[in-house]
Amino acid sequence: MAALTIRQHIIEALRVTRYSSKDLAAFLGISERHVEEHLLHVARTVAREPGVRFILEPAACEECGYVFRRRSRVTRPARCPCCRSERIAAPRYGIEQP
Repeated sequence: MAALTIRQHIIEALRVTRYSSKDLAAFLGISERHVEEHLLHVARTVAREPGVRFILEPAACEECGYVFRRRSRVTRPARCPCCRSERIAAPRYGIEQP
């Protein structure tokens, strides 16, 4: 049996629990930037499976509590638009299946 690809590893990990891109990067031993690129493709792959959803828990400001609900990018925002704080909790990703 062939070894799993990086995207397959990401999918298997996200089926178990939710991870930030930093956690996935540490788990897989690749850069956070590469994980973010793979997450875009993982979201598309998962969307094709019936009954399975790609979950994106939005980033949130740790100072004022602002939640970046409308943000569609998988990267972490640099600054809060309300209080300008740079203490932003990274978005977390998961895969939900029935």
